[in-house]
Amino acid sequence: MKLKAVFCVVCAALVLCAADQPSAFADIDDKPQGRARDFATNLYLEGKNGSAAEARTLFYSLRTVKPAALNALNSRLNSPSLSKFLQCRNMAAKAYLSADAACLAVGFNIAKTESLTPKERGALAAKIAEIDPQKAAILRSMAAKEPLKNAEQNREIFLQIALGASIEFLRRNDAEINVSGVQNDMRFSQLIERAAVNKLPPKLTRSLLNSDPKLLDFKGAFYLGILQLIGDQRENALAAFRAAEKSAVIREQKDRAVFWQYLISNSDQLLETLKTSPDINFYSLYACEKLNAPLPKILLEAKAGKRSKTAYTENEFSDPFFWHGLQQKIANNDTKALNEELAKLTLPAHEPFRAAIITALNPTSAPIFFLNPYPQLLTELNADYTAQTLAIMRQESRYIPSALSSSYAIGAMQMMPFLLDALAPKIKAQLWSYFDIANEMPLAQKHLKWLNSKFDHPLFIFYAYNGGHGFTKRMLEGKNMFNNGEFEPFMSLERVYLEEPREYGKKVLTNYVIYRAILDDKITMTELLRTLTPQTD
Repeated sequence: MKLKAVFCVVCAALVLCAADQPSAFADIDDKPQGRARDFATNLYLEGKNGSAAEARTLFYSLRTVKPAALNALNSRLNSPSLSKFLQCRNMAAKAYLSADAACLAVGFNIAKTESLTPKERGALAAKIAEIDPQKAAILRSMAAKEPLKNAEQNREIFLQIALGASIEFLRRNDAEINVSGVQNDMRFSQLIERAAVNKLPPKLTRSLLNSDPKLLDFKGAFYLGILQLIGDQRENALAAFRAAEKSAVIREQKDRAVFWQYLISNSDQLLETLKTSPDINFYSLYACEKLNAPLPKILLEAKAGKRSKTAYTENEFSDPFFWHGLQQKIANNDTKALNEELAKLTLPAHEPFRAAIITALNPTSAPIFFLNPYPQLLTELNADYTAQTLAIMRQESRYIPSALSSSYAIGAMQMMPFLLDALAPKIKAQLWSYFDIANEMPLAQKHLKWLNSKFDHPLFIFYAYNGGHGFTKRMLEGKNMFNNGEFEPFMSLERVYLEEPREYGKKVLTNYVIYRAILDDKITMTELLRTLTPQTD
């Protein structure tokens, strides 16, 4: 760890060290297109740096436009057309009744129009028909007496309404539909998933149960199996999970489908199949514990090789543009270039980058890394907190300190800008400085300790780290999750109503169990699962 970073840890209560953020127009304009440049551009726009012309130039180079960037540009340019666009986009539903068709086309969405009467939806459909026939067709179907039935013959309109409308709207307008015309569309799998995790109305659900799992992708076949189990149709569920196994694209999906076949059939042979999985995931770990079998080999280090004459220094450690360049080389799959990069990454701080390249160089037999690349930042923590931190970091960023997500979560711990600002309001650091792990880690630990004070199980802490405290609290207060039942807690694990925290929780809990073992503070997945549901005599 560089001296500057160590100094930052010591002085974190006073001031955070400034990272090398590109803040001038010329600095950003000179950078390659990518997520890091987009992030720098957003900070530039929000900071009101430079001239309006420069702001416009950088704005139009954005690959993905965030609402904050639009609002920031509007405040800089004072453009009537942009102001009208933003006004149209943010209108309340009733306001569209008196707006022009172009404004309606900009701001229309299904959720807004749910609050209108059928007559009002019809009026909007007539208004927008000439400039956007598809949105007009959606509005006409939503104005009909039976919206789902009305849209049934038009696959696109049906799927947009079925996936975009609220659960309450679908329940008020429940109808049986013919699935044969839509089940070969990839989005149909999202509808089956929605039915399984949100409990769609009975008529629509009965229709979905008629789906042929062999025509669905993995997600559709898997959640059709869950839906069949909820309806106590075990043989149909088994058939769906077998179809999901065949359509699996990655090993974790295959293991997931086999696991649910095991839960229904209680077949030791299926557990044996899971035990031999080359992947470490929630399902294979559970099987290994049940059969007292060892896990696949894991590596605790990504060792440095022979040092190149042009070896990197630690200046690259917290630079998201450097990580962007490495990602490009990994994506290009150029073995020679990757080996050259590996020879330059010889310092301890480079270990996460080495692991990423070693993994890319071995696509068919990738080593499984469980690193601890920043032990000096975790010395104050007990084994439980250390395991939580490393488990989260492995899933969030694969330990990369300069990682940046599409939603601009920052650093190795992937913390959102609004959260960083809330945790350190008096410091007012540049967000760029949190690409230095020494700056981010104290705030990550502050947040993690707060989550531990709110939830009493690692899984719920991980849900909250990803999906937020409010999401997790609402889910647990709903009283329809993690109760007693034949397939609990596994059924609840598959029915967390947001997909990202649902999958995140299982992955990080798996990491957590393995890190507890690495830290000589073993806890089993079986123990953790047992405490998820109410205990009985």
